[in-house]
Amino acid sequence: MVIMKCPNCGVENDDNALYCYFCGRVLPQKEWNISADPDSDLKKKKSNRILKIMLGILGGLLAVSLAFLAVMIVRDNKKTDPEPVDMLELANKLYEEKDYMTAATRYELVLQDDPDNEEAAVGSAMSKLYFISEELGRYVMDEEYREASEYMRDFLINDQIEDANELGLEFPIICETMYGKVGFYLDSEDRCYAYVGDFEDGIRSGFGCIIASDVSDFIHGTIECYAAYGQWKDDMPNGQMEVIKDSTTNDHTYIKGTVKNGVWTGCCLAD
Repeated sequence: MVIMKCPNCGVENDDNALYCYFCGRVLPQKEWNISADPDSDLKKKKSNRILKIMLGILGGLLAVSLAFLAVMIVRDNKKTDPEPVDMLELANKLYEEKDYMTAATRYELVLQDDPDNEEAAVGSAMSKLYFISEELGRYVMDEEYREASEYMRDFLINDQIEDANELGLEFPIICETMYGKVGFYLDSEDRCYAYVGDFEDGIRSGFGCIIASDVSDFIHGTIECYAAYGQWKDDMPNGQMEVIKDSTTNDHTYIKGTVKNGVWTGCCLAD
């Protein structure tokens, strides 16, 4: 009988013993016998080869994932730490794109840091006038003349015209809009109004509408809102002319008649 000595404790065991009866250690001969099958070794080698291939693939995928993650981190860092924006350049771009109100806010940001920036001051004034002119053109196209006059008053058009005057902008200031041309005027008594309609060589000629707000004695009495529309020629009203006004008592007056070179030649008054 072959005796197998335990390598751990030295106790002798029977040849067919799988474990040492004294310390419980697996006997080495039996460990070899368990894996002595040549097919088992071949399977183990194949398993090892497949494992290496899988580890290689996983390693490659991990490398690609890490590279992608690094790119995303760099991109996120760029987003959270953007390049400084030239606010004046951005405002000019918005103005060219006809986003006038947003442009005006950007010009104002420039003026907060640099109050003497003339380009930003002019840009801000023109952006506001263009924004107003778009709304005035829409009102006139829809024949909402009283609403247009009230809009000028609510938007403090007098203050906008005063700012433009202080900047030395030449009057009339004519703005091109999708609803036609709008001209802003400032007369000798510092009263301002807008004209929406046809121009010829920079002067009013054709159908148009004058809109004013907070104007005193424009026709007679004290007038808060005023609108007059009809035919113009050589910068003066000629032909049929209609006037809508609101007095300080909020009474609505409607005047219709004919005008020649700015002088009423015949009219009637109706409520």
